[in-house]
Amino acid sequence: MPVPVQESAYLEKECRHLHSCFFKRDAPETLVQEYVRAHAELAALRDIPAEEEMTLRTILDKGLNAAAIEPWLRRKGHRHALTRKLMLIAYLAECGGGHEEFLREPRGRLAGWTGMLLAGVKGAGALAAGYAEKTFYGLV
Repeated sequence: MPVPVQESAYLEKECRHLHSCFFKRDAPETLVQEYVRAHAELAALRDIPAEEEMTLRTILDKGLNAAAIEPWLRRKGHRHALTRKLMLIAYLAECGGGHEEFLREPRGRLAGWTGMLLAGVKGAGALAAGYAEKTFYGLV
């Protein structure tokens, strides 16, 4: 089932924003096209509750950090639409092979520990910012 042109343009914009939140760089064009195609084929990506759709639109319209907000939207027994969309982007990125984040690099112990410490500090800061954005905009 093809995606309507207007919806396709919105999904391309959505993919580019979510990818940049997740990977801090522009999305490859092939990934964007696969993202749109996945929405045409998977009902779980198309049929989402109205409040979750509103949350996605707010994140996109305001340019909020979706990767930082997503952990705060998790509920037991239910996977939020934002979670599903970020998982799709991670899957497409990993399968595409163009993301160095999925490659292992040999490092020394000090560099490894320093990298983990810095990632932890950055992650904690992102979680705090995500909680603030979720609360300020009333995202559900």
